Amino acid sequence: MHHDDDMKTLATLCTQQHHKARRPNPPFVVFAGAALRGLDLGLTQGVFSAIVADVAPTRLRGTGFSLFNMATGVAMLIGGLGAGALWDVCGPARTVAAAVTAAAVAALLAIYRDPR
Repeated sequence: MHHDDDMKTLATLCTQQHHKARRPNPPFVVFAGAALRGLDLGLTQGVFSAIVADVAPTRLRGTGFSLFNMATGVAMLIGGLGAGALWDVCGPARTVAAAVTAAAVAALLAIYRDPR
């Protein structure tokens, strides 16, 4: 298959997805998602800041925070683009399943990597 054929196939899949009738999410679903995202940020950002502060030498602490925030921003950009493409091609259920799978793999790696 040529690159042009791949692009036509992707365009067809995306067009089909956009033309399907969808019911909008009720407001409580949107607020629940925002609350879960806030909980995630609340549980992780303080920990990450403490790790950066502990690991970075005092004179390079600002650089450490800058590099950490830059890496986080780039990862969020790549993740958002990937999730958006997956959503367009496969729909919301598979996108959420992929996110849950990635989170589970990350949790398992964190658990098994902990030397305690």
